[in-house]
Amino acid sequence: LAAKDAASKLPDLEVVDQVIKTTAEQLGRSNVRREKFLNLQYAIRKTDLQVLGMIAIWWLSRGEAVMRFCEVLPILLWIWNEEEHALFKTATSFKFHFMLYLLADVLFVLNNLSMKFQDRTVDLTTVAATVDDACSALKQRYVTPVGRFGEFKQSRLAPFLKKHASTEKRVLVIEGVDAEGNTVMDTVPLHDEPIGKGALYGTSPEECYDLAKVFAQGLIDALDSRLDDLKMVDGANLFRPKKYPLLHTGKREKYWSDNLDLLFKLFDYKLPGVGKDACDADIGMLTNTLLKRHEN
Repeated sequence: LAAKDAASKLPDLEVVDQVIKTTAEQLGRSNVRREKFLNLQYAIRKTDLQVLGMIAIWWLSRGEAVMRFCEVLPILLWIWNEEEHALFKTATSFKFHFMLYLLADVLFVLNNLSMKFQDRTVDLTTVAATVDDACSALKQRYVTPVGRFGEFKQSRLAPFLKKHASTEKRVLVIEGVDAEGNTVMDTVPLHDEPIGKGALYGTSPEECYDLAKVFAQGLIDALDSRLDDLKMVDGANLFRPKKYPLLHTGKREKYWSDNLDLLFKLFDYKLPGVGKDACDADIGMLTNTLLKRHEN
């Protein structure tokens, strides 16, 4: 939902959704197209990966669909170059690839965060750190990067940008087979022409960087807002010193006590000798220690 909030303000990103959706629908409807795609893929890579559809409200599925699409795009481009000129034109845009790999990288972070919350057991003392780590990663990679835009080990965007740093070498590799059935690779140029409707940003690398910064910051803000609406996360802010109100001690202690009370009610926690009153007695020492560590 946080990703949906951030993306809804950037119509530019809808192009990626639409291309993946159209591709999945075409291959799903036509046995001829699907078999051609799978046969070509098997001849080149000995794999038979399907293009996954995206469920609009399920962002975990979107992450899987985007990452799968990245895998098979060179083969799709070979087919589109011959049969689907509109899709080929869109998918050979620098901006399209930038947005595709940006989404793949961002959804990789969000999927990991989502899976943490779906674990069989969730350690409340690490919930805040997990959220903060995700927001910090997004900020460092896209909002305030220093010469290493989007760079991390599993990134798809960083190697793409590194490869196409020079405007003279912006070409894509596409994969196919020749008339004799031999595997071949070819290159096609990346273009800077406009794609999609209602775009807020142009197609130059600089404008793509600006788009990424706005999307990442919007996502960070949406994560903060959305997660604060969850009672479990709200209660877990007890272990998140950056959320402590920077007010006088009395206000701070009420904030801590309210969060502790929320956790006890949420989990109906009952254990002999470990009631809320006993925890209240130690809460000041615990939270002051966390606050000093955070400030240092």
